[in-house]
Amino acid sequence: MVSFMTILEAHFDELDKKKQDIAVKDTFDKVEAKSSSSKLDFYSDTDTAMPNSRVLSSSASDDDDAVLPSTELLAANTMSLALRALTPPVVPGPVMPAWMPAPWPQRSEADWTTLILRNVPCNYVRQDVLNLLDEHNVCYDFFYLPTDFRKRGNLGYAFVNVLSPMEAERVKQGVEVGGLDGFSDWKRGESRKRLEVSWAVSKQQGLLANIVRYRDSSVMHHDVPDEWKPVIFSNGQPQIFPPPAMRLKPPRGLKTRGLAK
Repeated sequence: MVSFMTILEAHFDELDKKKQDIAVKDTFDKVEAKSSSSKLDFYSDTDTAMPNSRVLSSSASDDDDAVLPSTELLAANTMSLALRALTPPVVPGPVMPAWMPAPWPQRSEADWTTLILRNVPCNYVRQDVLNLLDEHNVCYDFFYLPTDFRKRGNLGYAFVNVLSPMEAERVKQGVEVGGLDGFSDWKRGESRKRLEVSWAVSKQQGLLANIVRYRDSSVMHHDVPDEWKPVIFSNGQPQIFPPPAMRLKPPRGLKTRGLAK
């Protein structure tokens, strides 16, 4: 006949087993919950290879408390490693100067701010055109007068980015109403050209677009004179152009003899 003490000991053994089962289940639930919240996280550090679990090693092989990672967590980490191997590296964008305000959003043509000035006299240099803009109270933050490196004269057009679409519309108006379109009172030479003001192409709209366009251009090579390069402004003062993200080659046709940098 089984004694009362034997029955009581068996009952307590059963309770201890249930507590152990519950503790193990809770541990695995925590591991799986962590896995589901960050399925694609991958931990390369051996001390944190699996969230809420310990890595089994030779030193931990005899540890009764070591917890094996769940199948789902192993699968998630394997998938993360595969995705990282297939995903190309992200190329960083230009580092914008600290002084630069948030650019005007270019959502549609109504937000455009970059203009092209045509029929610029070929004997005009960058400062000549900038003086013209200042005389007409144009508010701008980017300017570029492309140059023929062989002839060492401008190509007859320039790009200017103004501070708002309203300012762009004003500059596009005729010179008789305060704009620049049709301007012909040139102060250098006897040119009879009339300035034409129109929109630049869509991919060149805005300050940021122009910085991205020219920062890695050969025109920014150190052999090119400063007055032939694009320039950016803040409060009317020229600023340092963001550095290129690649090694620049000198532009074709550039002859450095006799050039002041």
